[in-house]
Amino acid sequence: MDGLADAPLAADLLAEALRHVGSSVRDLREEHELTQKDAARLAGLNQTRWQRVETGDGTRLGDLLAIQHLFGLESLEAFFGPQPSRRVLQPDTTASAG
Repeated sequence: MDGLADAPLAADLLAEALRHVGSSVRDLREEHELTQKDAARLAGLNQTRWQRVETGDGTRLGDLLAIQHLFGLESLEAFFGPQPSRRVLQPDTTASAG
């Protein structure tokens, strides 16, 4: 595979994952009946950064870790939920055995 040709696919997959994370974060916040402002303050973030997480725009690992801690989640995987894998690489069926 050509790395340049794969860049749009990788960017699309990342954007999709970040939107899913944002939706999960918003759902958790709403389940706890918190405003963005209150949730951000409790997590040690500002409201703008919290909003960016919820919209999937420029999410930072540190922000996710703070939110994970706030809600007592065991791992960051909880934000991603069940995501179907997309097979990008195909097995090499032309290689000979032996």
